[in-house]
Amino acid sequence: MTNREYQVFVKATDRQPPISWAGQEYPPGQDDFPVTGVNWDDANAYAQWAGKRLPTEDEWEKAARDADGRLYPWGNDWAAGACRMDEAQSPGDSFGPAPVASYPRDVSPYGVMDMAGNVSEWVSNSTPGMIKGGSFVLSQPYGFRCTGRLRQPLENGLVGYIGFRCARDASENPGIIEQPEPVSGRKISGTAKLPLPKPELYLKEPIQLFPYTKFRDTSGNWASGLSVHVPYLPGDKFIILVLEGILARVDSRSFEYSPDHTVVTCHHEKPGEVKVEAVLHTGMDYVDGWYKIKNISSESQTITPASCFNSLNAPNFRDHQGDRTLLLTDQGFVPINTLPRPRVYKRIHLQVHPATISQVPFLVIVSRDGEWLISQTPSEGGTHLFNNWEYGCQHSHSELRLDPGEEKIIQQRMYFLRGKPTDLLDRWRDDFNKN
Repeated sequence: MTNREYQVFVKATDRQPPISWAGQEYPPGQDDFPVTGVNWDDANAYAQWAGKRLPTEDEWEKAARDADGRLYPWGNDWAAGACRMDEAQSPGDSFGPAPVASYPRDVSPYGVMDMAGNVSEWVSNSTPGMIKGGSFVLSQPYGFRCTGRLRQPLENGLVGYIGFRCARDASENPGIIEQPEPVSGRKISGTAKLPLPKPELYLKEPIQLFPYTKFRDTSGNWASGLSVHVPYLPGDKFIILVLEGILARVDSRSFEYSPDHTVVTCHHEKPGEVKVEAVLHTGMDYVDGWYKIKNISSESQTITPASCFNSLNAPNFRDHQGDRTLLLTDQGFVPINTLPRPRVYKRIHLQVHPATISQVPFLVIVSRDGEWLISQTPSEGGTHLFNNWEYGCQHSHSELRLDPGEEKIIQQRMYFLRGKPTDLLDRWRDDFNKN
């Protein structure tokens, strides 16, 4: 479904428009671009409003590969340039979706366009939150197979690489379904560009924190998010979901911002269970998180105070297939896509209990041009650290066992550095007095 089609729905139903739009208007010149930034409920609501429905995963896959078991819509062999994918290497390169049907080779035996690339698509399935198809944020061929699947939170309407298409039962006699004409022989224009950093501002202006309320938690409530403004990375949008592991348990929450937006104080409480005070403050190239968690119940309990450091809307850092996401091991920093991992949804869960500096669980995302890096690190202690891989999130947390009335303090630091991963290690040693 395109921006033009979705806009009719938004205006007719007063539905909340995608976050990338300016009110009810999508970006100029993007009439035929796939609509993105819609969650599963948005896509399902559109389909029902249009007298259709979302396809099931099986229907989607059948439409993409026919019954001959082919790997890609066009056949069994990977064809470079056959679909819209991520080929950007440095700031300023083309990056983003293309108009629907811009790639004539990305067509299934049934004439259905854009099943391999461009944007992934919500489907209706017994497993909630499934998406199918590759997108412009992927670069490795395996991400474009017809059998590819990935589970997303149903409420994920933040990202610009998930759209949807509709289906109808044959018994509904839909008549002739018009397929878009493949665009051939023309330059694909209008796609986004990777934003340019401003290295001249590095270490000149402090990072700032602002409210961010586009996320919903697993209970459907607005999550407590902070938008991170990094002056020297103006086109990369970072988000911190404060104490994501606790938010579902609290009844009240508040945020207080300093006048210059460099300090945020957060208060969260679940009466009779848990009380949290969090202070986040920024420097020139980092954000510190200080969290005091108190058990106010009459029973001992285990609490997981994880905060999510999110780079979903940071095009220079987004790394859905683990090529530039590195883990510090005894062999140095290695890409996480070279490590063993669970097969389900390709999620990697790294559990490390550091005893020496070589075992500190650094998970680092390096920018496309290799000039910048981001990382969330703990100050010390046993840590679980995992990365959602395709989603671009980092979580650093400890499981706290608290007796009644007991409170503990943990610290985390998020870095936004210019340099190499080894520079981060040196910086961490200096910041936390590690030998």
